[in-house]
Amino acid sequence: MKSKVSIFGCVALVSVSVFSIILAYKLGKEQCRTDTSDNFSQLKNKMIALKEGQTIVGVSDRTKAMRFYISNDVVES
Repeated sequence: MKSKVSIFGCVALVSVSVFSIILAYKLGKEQCRTDTSDNFSQLKNKMIALKEGQTIVGVSDRTKAMRFYISNDVVES
């Protein structure tokens, strides 16, 4: 009798573990999904302009996007 309870407990534990892993994978995949492809195509040819006092301090060029880092700090030389 003890072995049947033990087997049932192991099967229940394994099934809960598998369900948890699948759920975590689905939620993680859903969280990482971004619908920026539509926004990217719209912003692809958009011009940017700096406001008075702003300076470009860095540029990051990636395969999917180019990022500009802008600062308002005044540096005197």
